[in-house]
Amino acid sequence: WRLADLDDECDENLYYSKAKDILMKNDLELNFLNDEEKTFFVKVFYDCCINGVDTNYVKLEDKLLTLYQQIQSVADGVPDDTAPLYYKEIMANTYCRITDSTVALVEQQDMYDKAIVLFEEVTNAYDLNDYSKKNLANAYYRSSFLRKNRFVGDVYFQKADSIWSSLPPETEGELKGFVKTSYGIYDPEFGFKLVKVEKGCFDMGLSNEEMNKCRSEGYQFDNDELPCHNVTIDKDYYIGMFPVTKGQWNKCRERIKIPSYEEMKNDGIKTEENINDNKFKFRVGGEEDDCPMNYVSADDADKFILQMNQVGKKYSLPTETQWEFAARGGANNSVRHIFSGNNSWIEVADCAKQYKLEGNVVSFPGPNAVGSRKANELGIYDMSGCVGEWCLDWYHPQSYSADYHIYWNDHFPESMAKPIDLPYKEYYLNDIKQSLNSNQRCRVLRGGFWYYDPQYCRVSSRNRDYPFDRSSCNGFRLAFVP
Repeated sequence: WRLADLDDECDENLYYSKAKDILMKNDLELNFLNDEEKTFFVKVFYDCCINGVDTNYVKLEDKLLTLYQQIQSVADGVPDDTAPLYYKEIMANTYCRITDSTVALVEQQDMYDKAIVLFEEVTNAYDLNDYSKKNLANAYYRSSFLRKNRFVGDVYFQKADSIWSSLPPETEGELKGFVKTSYGIYDPEFGFKLVKVEKGCFDMGLSNEEMNKCRSEGYQFDNDELPCHNVTIDKDYYIGMFPVTKGQWNKCRERIKIPSYEEMKNDGIKTEENINDNKFKFRVGGEEDDCPMNYVSADDADKFILQMNQVGKKYSLPTETQWEFAARGGANNSVRHIFSGNNSWIEVADCAKQYKLEGNVVSFPGPNAVGSRKANELGIYDMSGCVGEWCLDWYHPQSYSADYHIYWNDHFPESMAKPIDLPYKEYYLNDIKQSLNSNQRCRVLRGGFWYYDPQYCRVSSRNRDYPFDRSSCNGFRLAFVP
């Protein structure tokens, strides 16, 4: 390590690799070392990492944890006024590594906060390298999340976001073009944040437990939410942290050919006024850049994604199954909330807004800025209320049934979204055929809308609309499957 550190003409990676190999071959019984010597061991590993010798933590897991646990007391004892800044940076990274790997949930908050204090002292003196920047962003984000300050306005969230937006994207592999983050991936070109959803199983639809909660709250539910059935998601995927915003839509217009928000809004308002025989004029707020894009038809969303993918992206709309799995907090969440992240809609849902009537002008407040309510267990926002979100699937009230699945396989191409597999049940096959053969088929919308009653913003609640309809309530959220 000293040769690599002091000799500018040597092959640094060779010496760092040798230092790492020595660490790996020994049992790391470091109790007999003094604090300075233990800190030296940490610096060897740290330099191996930042010089690209070995960044695959999985291979080094057991050895590294042993080392980190043994030097944790060293990190705890760093004197704030006398320790060199470089060692404080090392110790801050050590805190992050210990916390991410071994510390119980109840202790994580304190560890991340200690790392942040050290990192911030160091950043006042010099610029951190990318390795430390990623750890600092992770500490900011995790600290904010553990405090349950799940708002985009939280100062730690904003600091983490600022760091990730400054980091270079991946240059190869399935995440090429994205910046890896604590929550998932970030698209630096267009500003999209996507949360990772790990594969797993869940019960889709309205469970008996939720049914009882709905009855106790006076919420109605529909038969199309039944039966509750187990579904397996066999591959990790990513889904938008927020619905696509107006600012993001406008930014994408610089690269791809899509209609302007004004054009879509005027078309949508004209349709809504025609439905009411032109007796009223409609005005809808929520037009700031950080508000969700609305007046989006399913056809608009499909064309948007098609053109984005022609400039090198690989986005899609989520399937209805992917949408609900993410809204429920993924495989590791055992609590079945009525709304996404909570049983109280006030905490998580932008909905139940009232209109004002002045003469023949009907004014609606429109949707809030994205992230105005708390996130769910995965850190995903606005999956209850806000805007209705288009899914790939076509709607049918019995689409959770086996008969629907069988008929779909026989009559529709592979490129169209299909319902999930279910055990065989007797449902209304003739009714399914008539609906699917009509010219009035609807696409699935999930999440409810900003003016809807809360009961229609529940996680299991299903909605639909014609794919050509540009409603003030409809928007979309991106998905990415590597």
